[in-house]
Amino acid sequence: MSNPTWGMLQKSATDNETIEQAIVRLIQVHDDDEESHLDTGQSLQSHKASEIIDHLAESIIYDKLARGSVDLFNFSMVKLQFFTCFESFDGWQNALTNCTARILGAQIKVLYPGTADINVYAIPISSTLYTQWAKNPMFQLGMQIRYNTNQTIYFGMGAYAPTGNVNFIGFKIVNATLYACQITYVGSTYTEYTSEITVAEIRDSRIYRCEYNATGNVCQFFINGVLEATISGHAPGEDSGVLFNFYLKREASEEKSIHPNYLLWSREI
Repeated sequence: MSNPTWGMLQKSATDNETIEQAIVRLIQVHDDDEESHLDTGQSLQSHKASEIIDHLAESIIYDKLARGSVDLFNFSMVKLQFFTCFESFDGWQNALTNCTARILGAQIKVLYPGTADINVYAIPISSTLYTQWAKNPMFQLGMQIRYNTNQTIYFGMGAYAPTGNVNFIGFKIVNATLYACQITYVGSTYTEYTSEITVAEIRDSRIYRCEYNATGNVCQFFINGVLEATISGHAPGEDSGVLFNFYLKREASEEKSIHPNYLLWSREI
């Protein structure tokens, strides 16, 4: 007599459903019950009742948060950060005067037939507030690019200049092409590293985010919360007295402008 397979046996002489089929059916009933595990002492009830639900550090990204749910003034004691909606340019230094604060945003403009470029950047408000690369600085910027031709734009952490003692991590735009960008000045050598990021239309409003990790010298670049480029292995030179920099240059005799609407900048203490 052969040994029967237990799971394939019928439940009873009057019910030809097998034991294995019954198990599958009952598991599905359990999965379909929206109140499963909600009784006292069960897993979902305990999860819901916990005062703190732990997640990996910095694992919650912006598109998972309800609109208006972020308390920008409840700053972590292990972070040094600031937030601005460009309600004014007090505390900013600019090479020219073509910067206009607007409601929840700003316009930074190179006038036609005015000068060839503009450089706008934050000034440290104390000796403790500056871009220290070892402190893993990051920024998140909401901005719209107005034009797509005859322009060169840099925006990011640290100072930007075409040559010289510059250490910069951020984004670069040439005409309608977007790049992740890191510039280092080490041992009197100026080097620019770029990685092209493909976007359908450069003039769309976007959220630009950049994170620098001193471990491994890794720069990560995000567009609308999605990691789009990584530049690694290049150590910045000295720390920068500039927190954030906008640089806009027109390559023809015509007006160019950019429209930032908010900036969040942060680093470890």
